[in-house]
This record gives sequence, structure tokens and C-alpha cells, in this order.
Amino acid sequence: MLEEGPVSRRRLLAAGVFAGAAGMELLRARTARAAVDPDLQQQIDTLYALREGEDVKAVRPPFPVTRQAYYEAADPDQVARIPAGPTAMYFRWRDGRAHRWGNRFGGAGTNFPDLMRLLVNVYPQEIEGDAKLLEKELPGDWVVREGAKPETVVRQLQPILKELYRLPVRAEFREVDRKVYVAQGRFQYQPLPGRERNRIELYARELTEPNRGGGGSGDLKECLNWVGMFINRRVVSEVPDAAQVDVEWHHNEVLTSDAARAANREPAGVLRHFTEQTGITFQEATRKVRVLFLEPV
Repeated sequence: MLEEGPVSRRRLLAAGVFAGAAGMELLRARTARAAVDPDLQQQIDTLYALREGEDVKAVRPPFPVTRQAYYEAADPDQVARIPAGPTAMYFRWRDGRAHRWGNRFGGAGTNFPDLMRLLVNVYPQEIEGDAKLLEKELPGDWVVREGAKPETVVRQLQPILKELYRLPVRAEFREVDRKVYVAQGRFQYQPLPGRERNRIELYARELTEPNRGGGGSGDLKECLNWVGMFINRRVVSEVPDAAQVDVEWHHNEVLTSDAARAANREPAGVLRHFTEQTGITFQEATRKVRVLFLEPV
């Protein structure tokens, strides 16, 4: 279970994304954070500090008691639900301080695709490579310098994976030809009858409980990235002014089985319903796109 904090103007919704019995649930919380004692915050800043020229690092377990004390002080409501604390914490390093971005509860750690999205907004559908490496969970907390370039973070991650996780890998971006869905047209919102206004529903077959699922808000360009993540296909936006259109979206997750969940993420159905609500159309085509590859060496 992953709980993420707000990013700039984005508002993230309290909801879950079910991924089957062996999967994980994603929670996007909008609960208020409690004030943390300055001395405790200083200890956290020291623990997660980035050196000059360092843009990313992992802090592996066992964790100091300071970490649990920070969790209890910063998130008393969450502590009431999960006293033991998170499996992983994520921080942004800004102005000489560690700013908590989110928590993960359950599992052994963060896999590479999730880590890339959390650190530098590279989405899972933009990542390819060795299947076992991509599924490998990486125990520990992570901190990234705010505004760090994805290329820099990927380069610095390679020695971290080799030295701390015994994973000699090569991670690099390449421009390659791929089949993608190209989003076109102009945004014209048409709400679904009986559903919350100003929110795009992502689903192929079934609308589920409004408070179940996940999603968030931001611009249309980001929303299309989340559509791609929902259907596990690359979506390329050719929508004019997509970055200036503010939207909110909701994942309709089916919890009965992995098969039912997959059926509700079927690409053709999801994109058809997206078109009905937004006027944005999709065409399958080949485009040269940037892909992040993770491979053994």
C-alpha cells in the first residue's frame, strides 16, 4: 500500500488500487500532516541528507528509532490505522531539508518502475527490460533532490543498485519506435450521469464505488499518462494546450479477481469511455519515443 503526498498544485485522492492477492494497494492521501518537533526534523534531515552533487540515495533497513518517532509525530491518524509504520518512506530534498513525499505499507520494498514514477515521473509504461529485474523489490527509504533530471537520477541509481542491492544493471534511456495510442482533439468535458462532476472516470466495463480506486488531479497531459498507466500502454499526447487544461480522474478498480480487474482495464474500452467524457480521440500509430531500459550486465 502506497500513500503519496500532494505535489505542487495536484490534489491526490484518498482511494486504493487493487492489484490482486500478490499485488499492492495504492493510497493517495489528502489528510493533513501534523507538525514535527524541530529537533526530530533535524535528525530526519541528517539521516536523509544529500551531499553536494548527489541527487538520489537509498536508506536501507534496519532503520533508526528516529524514523518511527518521525512517522508517529507526522502522521498520527495513519499511526492509529497502521502502528507498525511504513515499509518505505519517500522524501524530496529541498532547501537543505527532507520533505516527506509518501509512505509504502506492506511488501518488501519498491520495484524499479514504481521507484522511477515516484522519483522522477517516469511512468511504468515508459520502462522496459529484464522482467525479473523490473519486479525485484528494493527494501529501503528513498530520497531524491527536487528538480533532479531523470537522466541524472538513473545514472546515479546504477551504483546504488550494484553496491546496496547486489544488482549489477545498466539503466539508460533510448529513443525507439513503439506502437502507441496518440491522443488528439480538443477537450470538451461531458460528465457521466449520476457520477461526480468534473471528474473523468477510467474504466472499460464497470463503474465501481466512487471512493474506491485511486487517481488524482492535475493537467490533461498528466491525466493521459495515468490513462497509459491504467491500461499499461504508452499514450502520446498531441492535444493542443493539454498542459493548460486542469482535470480530475478516478480509477474504477474491480476487486473480485485479477481477471475482472484486467477486463476493466482493457484498452479499447477505457479509451472509448474516455472519448465519451472528454472528446479526446485515440489512434494507434508508431512513434519514436523515449524508453528507459533496465538490463543486467
